[in-house]
Amino acid sequence: MFKGRGQEELETGGNVVSRGSELKLMNNEEIHKKLNPHPLAFYSLYLIWIYVIILTMIFMMYGNKISSVLGNPLIYPIETMKSVTNMLSKSFIIGLPFVGNVVSSISRIAIEASFLYKTYSIISLWIFALLISSIVISFSRISWKWIFILLGIGIVSFSLSLYLKLRQPGVYYIAIILSVLGIIGVEIYRRNHTFYITNFRIITELGFLEYKLNSLEYDKINNLILEQSLIGRIFNFGTLIPITASGIGMGEDEASVTFGIGGKPQKGPFMGGAITGTRGIQVPRTRSEYALYGISKPREIYNLLSELIHENVEAPYLREISRDIKELKDKKSG
Repeated sequence: MFKGRGQEELETGGNVVSRGSELKLMNNEEIHKKLNPHPLAFYSLYLIWIYVIILTMIFMMYGNKISSVLGNPLIYPIETMKSVTNMLSKSFIIGLPFVGNVVSSISRIAIEASFLYKTYSIISLWIFALLISSIVISFSRISWKWIFILLGIGIVSFSLSLYLKLRQPGVYYIAIILSVLGIIGVEIYRRNHTFYITNFRIITELGFLEYKLNSLEYDKINNLILEQSLIGRIFNFGTLIPITASGIGMGEDEASVTFGIGGKPQKGPFMGGAITGTRGIQVPRTRSEYALYGISKPREIYNLLSELIHENVEAPYLREISRDIKELKDKKSG
């Protein structure tokens, strides 16, 4: 058996207790390894929160210069709202039922937003920077939740500072505190991943917020993929993704190109059209709770799993041969 960083040997046989739940083993099942992700396995999540801290500190120190150079794009929707309400207030529709109240409410919101913008223009630019960053991160990670998380950091920090009547730097301090809590949350998430390698199957367990337990027997595995990033190769950790015939462990990378053209003839309405082409390829990809994610010494574990998969692939044939021999013996003795 192997023994490395982030993993430990267990006594074989019987049951093993894990995080308040009892992991039931099958008859004659033995645990070869208990693994946890390497401390740097989720470094990309740590980097997101570190980025938020750095961005916040940059605005804290150089917000005035950034605002004077870049301006603030949030002023445009506010000014547009004010212009629209002024135009509507001078038109005949203001006398229609309920329209006057709606226009008055929109105008009041625009005035309050304009006041907040002038008072907290640098804060609004910082929130806009968080929004743009969250969109980029969501695209790269294929997860839209980061838009809500990072934008929520900005809105919650700003709202708390208003509620607590703090000065503008208070917004940044609250955001930094929330980001540090985010880093702690990632570490708790990492520690709640546990992987078991037995002589029959791979068991993955995640106990963060909700509990997930997954079991995959070796005879269901068609292929085993080892992935290591540059950081993983330097610090000797990586991810093992088991691929099954049903497609577990596979995802898809897709690229699309759109070409459009439009115009207005001399006499006639505007006309346009578009052509879209898409290509996709199947790639190994799965969530951290369904793979041996970020484990230490992945090549050693890869070799161990390859042997176990090979043994379990041969086992059904050996059992069939054994059954045939037994039937022949029974016939001869009969």
